[in-house]
This record gives sequence, structure tokens and C-alpha cells, in this order.
Amino acid sequence: MSKILEKHGFYIKVFFLLALFMVLFTLLTGCGSDPYKKGSLTEEEFQAGKQTTLGSLKKTGWELDIPGNTFEDDEQISMRVLSENEAQIYQSNGFTFYGTPVEIKLGEKENVRLGEPVSITLQIPEDLLKDLAADELFFAVYYDSGWEYFCPDEVDLDKGTATVQVYHFSFFGFGKLSEDEQIKTFAKNYAALQWESEKLTVS
Repeated sequence: MSKILEKHGFYIKVFFLLALFMVLFTLLTGCGSDPYKKGSLTEEEFQAGKQTTLGSLKKTGWELDIPGNTFEDDEQISMRVLSENEAQIYQSNGFTFYGTPVEIKLGEKENVRLGEPVSITLQIPEDLLKDLAADELFFAVYYDSGWEYFCPDEVDLDKGTATVQVYHFSFFGFGKLSEDEQIKTFAKNYAALQWESEKLTVS
């Protein structure tokens, strides 16, 4: 009888350890595969003359690459990735978030303009990559309670990433535009380019 109990006790311990391992594995892989669910805050001290990377595609979903010549002095930079709950109030008709918005700040300043461009890369959620067309995807910046859309510099559907270079720190989003919003955005960009061309011709 004692041997039977010992045998059952051994199996119970093995089962318990396997169950514990599965729970930990699920939690760890869950955090890695969905960095947007809970959001995150990353802060970094930029050292003048030294290239700095803020965030991580795997851990935070957004990654900011800052060249060493971006600022003349050392600066405190923060990158706040919104959680899924926080992002809900920024939803807009015709714009579906792929990931969640990010707020990038220099100290306590907002909408800081830069002399040199910085590169922002986003990890597109894996479950949204199937049957996805790169020309449907847009970055967006939040101004006056609304989004203004612009095209990525690069979309790599194999890696599931989208990258753009910007000349300012602000509040950015990324996602899929409806067909109507795409038409409006292209028309607006074309009008801006035409106005710029006419202005140069007159000059």
C-alpha cells in the first residue's frame, strides 16, 4: 500500500510541476506576443553624440532609434505605449489600430521639432498579418483631437514591421485606413505637394 501511495504521490508531483510550467510558459509567451495589452513606459537618458534606442519591438511594440547628433545636450526621453483600454478613446472612424498609440516626449515638452529625423518602428500584431496589404497601412499623428495620416517609409510583412522617419516627437498611431480615408489622405497630400510646387515656381 505504501508503495502505491508513493507512486501516486510521484505522479501528482510531476503533474503539478507540469501544470506550473504550462502556466508560466503561457504567461511569458503571452506577454511577449502582445506588448500592447497592458502598455508600457520607457525612459532613457540621451547622451549627446551617442546613438540611443528606446523601447523594444518584442517587449513594447514600438522602437525609437535616435542618432547621436539629434541633440547637442543630454536629454531625458520617454516613450509611453498606451494599453488597449487607454487607446479606446483615440479610436476614429475609418482608422483601425494595429497595435496601440505611443506618446514620445522630450522631458515635459510636447510636439518637439527635431533638426535631424529619427526612426520609429512598430511591430504589427502577428494575428493581423494574414492577407494584409502594405498600401492599406498608415502612420498617424494626433493633432487637435484628430488624426492626420501619412505613409510609412517601409513595411516589411515578412518581419511584421513598419518604419517611418519623423522630424518631431509627438503622439503617434499606426493602423489600417478605410478606403474612403485613404482617398481623402492621398487627395490631401497631392494638394499639399501641388501647392508647394506652385510656391516654388512663383519664387
